[in-house]
Amino acid sequence: MIDAKVLTIGFDAISKKMSENRMHLISIDQQIGDGDLGISMDNGFKAAADVCCANADTADIGKLLFLAGKSFNEAAPSSLGTIVSMLLIDAAKQLKGTEVIALADFGNIMHKSMNAIMEKLDSKLGEKTFFDSVVPAAKALCDETAVSDEQRLKNAAEAARNGVESTRDMVAKHGRAAYFGEKTLGSIDGGAEAGRIIFEAIAEQF
Repeated sequence: MIDAKVLTIGFDAISKKMSENRMHLISIDQQIGDGDLGISMDNGFKAAADVCCANADTADIGKLLFLAGKSFNEAAPSSLGTIVSMLLIDAAKQLKGTEVIALADFGNIMHKSMNAIMEKLDSKLGEKTFFDSVVPAAKALCDETAVSDEQRLKNAAEAARNGVESTRDMVAKHGRAAYFGEKTLGSIDGGAEAGRIIFEAIAEQF
């Protein structure tokens, strides 16, 4: 089950792991991007974790996600930073007034939010983006055949890892990476790798 405390712990875990991988993400992004991915993800998740901690008396999950999304957007003014903040705010609207939610239900809401954001951005799976790791991971969280939440988290992290590897066979269609066209084949997408870090951090924490 997820409540405000669990959500705050989750953001803190993601923030710490993202900080550990700051230079790793910068290195990946420098190959076909702006090179600021590690900076924006580190700063964004730190801001999200900090605002959750600062609002420890808030029981409303939706409110916390909204605050996290706003803080993320302010701290990470980048293309992926905007996408993550949009995702958090979309989920926040669906969870307004909610104090406790099952992990599978939370995964379902995140999955819906991801699809909504992809539609807004005219993006789809297979275009070498963040979504290629996080969408399969969110679907794994919803898996009703999983015997426990621990298994769901483990499956989600594995799905994210597989999603990252799948981007090696994709050609980038969005952002600066799209200018490199076929040259992006063979390399993983930095955004997808950031998604892997998110789900691995959560699986390791819980």
